[in-house]
Amino acid sequence: MKIEEIADNLIVTVECPICKNDFTVIVNKIDWHDFQNKRKLIQHCFPYLKLDERELLMSGICGTCWDKMYKETEE
Repeated sequence: MKIEEIADNLIVTVECPICKNDFTVIVNKIDWHDFQNKRKLIQHCFPYLKLDERELLMSGICGTCWDKMYKETEE
């Protein structure tokens, strides 16, 4: 995970361990701090992020790989 600071935001880059692609998410610094310190649930820290983006921050797995991993269990 790579984190760059820009004004009041952070650019968080995560490499998916399955496909090895890099994915970037922009979050507010205060929200990131709350997430890292487990002050709130992720959906309350980042209501402006898509579900796939929040999963990426929690598990490191991108949405495409997540869908492939769990496709069989949904059928």
